[in-house]
Amino acid sequence: MFQVFKGVKNRLKLDVMHKSLKVYLLNLRGINFEPEVPFLKYIIRKKDVCFHIGASDGRHTLIMSRLASEGTIYAFEPSQGTFYLLENMIFLHGMKNVKAYNIALSDQKEELKLLTPIKINKRVGRSFACISSNQGQYTREDVKFIDVNEQVTQANTIDGFCAERGIESIDFIRCDVEGAEEKVLRA
Repeated sequence: MFQVFKGVKNRLKLDVMHKSLKVYLLNLRGINFEPEVPFLKYIIRKKDVCFHIGASDGRHTLIMSRLASEGTIYAFEPSQGTFYLLENMIFLHGMKNVKAYNIALSDQKEELKLLTPIKINKRVGRSFACISSNQGQYTREDVKFIDVNEQVTQANTIDGFCAERGIESIDFIRCDVEGAEEKVLRA
């Protein structure tokens, strides 16, 4: 019970609500989607099982939810703060066929560190996050940052996740995990 309340409390924090409202309004206006979004209607069918790995703020999750209206969307987002945003999008858009998980998918079941830079402008660089299974440092040279948030997250494999939940097949996978796509698909 406390975990449910804690999750709702975090989803209602002012900064999370502000980001949620911005994303929600973009979604309602149908703007600033990735260039591949218009083509998803040719790929995703009504009863498909879809995996959205690296779901972030759930913009692709929303499109998948609408296209696979009688299917199930499994959305994975390891960043706790971004996961609250994803949960808000699922609630605000009434995505009843989406199951969200605050985990990473990787090539093995393990505990990972999610490293997210704090950029020079003091904003969190969500799209520049990376994972580390050791005491590694944040090493991206294309990002100027002043600090790094470290968060421990659990990782599972696609096969392990499916076996634990009795998922027999996946019809569509969208995987955007900041360069770790091969690691996700390797297992």
